[in-house]
Amino acid sequence: MTTLYSNLRNLIIGKKYTSSDLAFSEKGEQFPSAIAGNINTSITKVLFPVLSDSQNDIEQLKRMVRRSIKIGSYVLFPILFGFAMIAPSFVSVLLTEKWIGCVPFLQIMCIVYALQPLQTSSLQCIKALGKSGLYLMIDIVKKIIGIIILVCTVILFNDVIIIVFGALVIEIISIIILLPVNKKLIGYNYKEQLFDIAPTILLTVIMCIFVKMVDVFIPVTGMIQLLLEIIIGMVSYIIISLIIKNENFVYILKISKEILLRR
Repeated sequence: MTTLYSNLRNLIIGKKYTSSDLAFSEKGEQFPSAIAGNINTSITKVLFPVLSDSQNDIEQLKRMVRRSIKIGSYVLFPILFGFAMIAPSFVSVLLTEKWIGCVPFLQIMCIVYALQPLQTSSLQCIKALGKSGLYLMIDIVKKIIGIIILVCTVILFNDVIIIVFGALVIEIISIIILLPVNKKLIGYNYKEQLFDIAPTILLTVIMCIFVKMVDVFIPVTGMIQLLLEIIIGMVSYIIISLIIKNENFVYILKISKEILLRR
C-alpha cells in the first residue's frame, strides 16, 4: 500500500506532464529522501524496542517519545532546511545547470521530509503499545486524504509544482491527525508538542538567515559559495546552540562523551 501510494504522484506527473517535469520531480526528491530515510530508519530501529520495554509505564513512554521528537527534529531540521537554502548552489555546482529546474522540487521535498521525525516517534509509540489496528487505521486515513489532495491538485491546477506542494500539505495534515492520538494514548498534550520543537524551529530560522547572508553580502559563486553556505550554516547552528545551552545540544554532547569514554 505504501509503495503504491509513494509512486502514485510521480506516475501521474509522468503521464500528464513532460519527461523533464518527471525527471526534475524525481531528482528533487532523491536527496531529501535519502537523508531523512537514513535518520528515520535509525530512529525506528533504536526507538521501537526501547518503547516496547516501557509500554506499561506511560510516563516513561511519554518522556522517551518527547526526547525522540526533540532530538530527531534538532538533527533533521537544520540539515534539510539548510539543504533547501543551499539548493541553487548545490544543484548548479554538483549536478550542473541542466538540473537547475529541480531546485523548487528539492526545496519543497526538504520541508516534507524534515517533518517526518514528528510522525516517526509517535507511530513507533503506537506500535510499541500493541495498537497495530490503530496504526493501520491512521495509515489508511492519511493515504485516503493524500489521494484526495493529489487528485484535487491535478484537476484544479495545471502545474507540477502545485502537485508536489500538495505533498507538503499532506504531511502537515498527517501530523495534525497524530496530535490528538498522542494526547489520548500517553498524555502528550498539544502545548507540550509545540513547545518541544519551537526552540529547534527558531534555531533553524536563525541559521537559514545566516546562510542567506552569504548570497547577499559575500560576492562569490560556484564551489566557494556552496562551501561558505555549508560552513556558515553549521557553525552558526552549533555556536547558537552552545550559547543558549540548548538542551538537545547538551544531551547529544553528553551521549557522545559517554560513547567515546566507553570506547
